[in-house]
Amino acid sequence: MKLTESRIKEIILEEIQTIAEEDQQAQQQDQKQAQSPDKGNYTSSNLKQELIALGQKIQSVKGLDTTELKLISGIIGLVVNISSKKSGGTALKKVYDMLEKFDAQ
Repeated sequence: MKLTESRIKEIILEEIQTIAEEDQQAQQQDQKQAQSPDKGNYTSSNLKQELIALGQKIQSVKGLDTTELKLISGIIGLVVNISSKKSGGTALKKVYDMLEKFDAQ
C-alpha cells in the first residue's frame, strides 16, 4: 500500500489529536490528584481508576530509567502492603507530605 501525501497528513493529524486528548486526560487527572486525599468520599474504586489512568500516563513520561521505574513500583507495592496489614494512615501521610514538599521545590 502506497502512502500518499494526503494520507500521511491524515495520520499525522490523528496522532496530534490523540496526543492532545491524552494531555487533556492527564491534566484532568493531575487536577484530581491535586485535591487533598482527605477530602470527600474516596473508595478503592476511585483508587483503581486513578491507578489505571496513571499507568497509561506513565508511558508518555520521558526520562524514567529502570531504577526509577522499579522504585515507583516498589513504593506502590509497599503502600498497598502497609495498608492491608494495619492502618498506615500516619506513615502514608508523612510520605505524602514529604513528596509534596519535594515536588514544590
